[in-house]
Amino acid sequence: MAKIKAFIFDMDGTLLDTERLSTISWQEGAKKMGFKLDDDFMLSIKGTNQSHAKALFDEHYHGHPKFDDAKVYRNEYFFNYIRNHDIPVLKGGRELLSYLKENKYLICLATSSGRAYSEYITKKTGIYPFFDYVVCGDQVKESKPNPAIFLKCAELAHVSNKEAVVVEDSLNGVKAGRNGNFTVVGIPNVAIFNDEARKRCNYVFDSLLDLLNYLKKK
Repeated sequence: MAKIKAFIFDMDGTLLDTERLSTISWQEGAKKMGFKLDDDFMLSIKGTNQSHAKALFDEHYHGHPKFDDAKVYRNEYFFNYIRNHDIPVLKGGRELLSYLKENKYLICLATSSGRAYSEYITKKTGIYPFFDYVVCGDQVKESKPNPAIFLKCAELAHVSNKEAVVVEDSLNGVKAGRNGNFTVVGIPNVAIFNDEARKRCNYVFDSLLDLLNYLKKK
């Protein structure tokens, strides 16, 4: 990782333990609407922004139920939960962000989630001050696996793709990093992270803590 100047992090499932909650919330929404949730399909769209997820959802379910209707029930459960419970930062996350900040790396957040939610949840968990730049899914037209969101972070940070590391937990996110010619670190969690994802990564670690320990040895 020579000459690296910036780290670009995905948020849900990479830094914050929110992907399990999201899946549970979709399941609760499906129950209220009386349809069976295709869990494998839901896993496959993790890492994409809302407009892309909506298009895939409506195509997969042939418009019945509609994504927007199901999302109302999903959001009701999800946001009620996060208002009333602590959301864990994943193992090693705070320590890694502190280490990067202390060692003068630029730290970027590139999340497919919208800005309002992203700011709320990162402030609630206390990690918001670590980020030098934040780019959210509603600020770019193209969704992961398109690299647009990572390229936007690099542009804001004034670094090239060769000078930045993308840290991701999903196949779509890993593809986006590789499509942008970034160094990609994979941290498998809840989203699909199969052999294809592993092959596309430059490095794979079991946790953010393992990534931190690796950097300390460099």
